[in-house]
Amino acid sequence: MTFGDSAYGALAGGIAGFEMGKAAFGLTRYEIKRQFDRITEIAEGAEKGGDPQAEAAFKEAVVLAKTLIRDGRFDANAYKKDLEEAGIAPAENSGATGADLFKAVLIGMKYTYDIPTCIDAAAQMMEMKDRSSAALAGACAIAAASAAAVEGNSSRDDVMQLAFDSAVFGERRGARGCGPSVSRRIKLAKKLIDDAKVTDLKYLTGELTAVFGSEGSVYESVPLVMGIFYAVEGNAKKAVIEAVNAGGAADTNAALCGAVCGGFSGINTVPVDWSSRAGELVDADIKDAAHKLARRV
Repeated sequence: MTFGDSAYGALAGGIAGFEMGKAAFGLTRYEIKRQFDRITEIAEGAEKGGDPQAEAAFKEAVVLAKTLIRDGRFDANAYKKDLEEAGIAPAENSGATGADLFKAVLIGMKYTYDIPTCIDAAAQMMEMKDRSSAALAGACAIAAASAAAVEGNSSRDDVMQLAFDSAVFGERRGARGCGPSVSRRIKLAKKLIDDAKVTDLKYLTGELTAVFGSEGSVYESVPLVMGIFYAVEGNAKKAVIEAVNAGGAADTNAALCGAVCGGFSGINTVPVDWSSRAGELVDADIKDAAHKLARRV
């Protein structure tokens, strides 16, 4: 698997997960089972559904991708200016959700070769919207996991440990609040999978959802996503399907699962029809964009 395959897998898996998850947004696992039995493909008209807040964050991510490709690095002032020129008012101090974490994926793809710079950039990006320890922990964890996954020299355990360590960095940097610890939840997600001693993914996802939830808060999304990554051993197709059928903020969680796992296992675990549909939905050559984004400068 080449570095380019990993970058393409991350971007295609993320977009495909976002689109597939729209059909399950706001539904419980039991409502999904009743209405669809199980969602395994991107629904027709998917671009019309989903969470408006996630759609807004996705538009911000598109601008960020263009900024990173043009400049070769993250600069908060340049990004803010690009948002304004795109007609997007930077939502400063507005509070972050899991939907904002896809921007951390892009930063991870840019800084695969430099984890300290990667998590610092992710923290700067999140500080534009939310300075809480949970928000920064989530951004740093997802950025670092994405970077390690795309780089290709890390095991599944390495990625989990790096996500934990980076979440700790974010928690120490951010403003302490009353919410739960993102870093400890990442560690607990791994322990839950290890202790289960089973390989039934539906069961494992059910356990992760029961413990952490599947709604859009950072401290729900991050441990759920990293737990699914660990359970499916980085397989993008399996991860997206599990995240979608977990319900809740399914578009956000499936996007993050698709990105981290697509980077880890490469484009070959993202079905061809998914990657093709992803390109059509965003009207872009995502393979070319992924290669430019991850290119070292």
